[in-house]
Amino acid sequence: MKLLIATRNKDKIIEIREILKDLDLEIISAFDIPGMPDVIEDRDTIKGN
Repeated sequence: MKLLIATRNKDKIIEIREILKDLDLEIISAFDIPGMPDVIEDRDTIKGN
């Protein structure tokens, strides 16, 4: 199963991958979806955004 992480924030992608590493998931991000619009992510944490 694929899970889309709708971000281009590399640190957040790494953090989410670490959290979900034991699950049988293919983690993809906004980098993997051509034409996906940018999202403003101006907080320091996943929860903040």
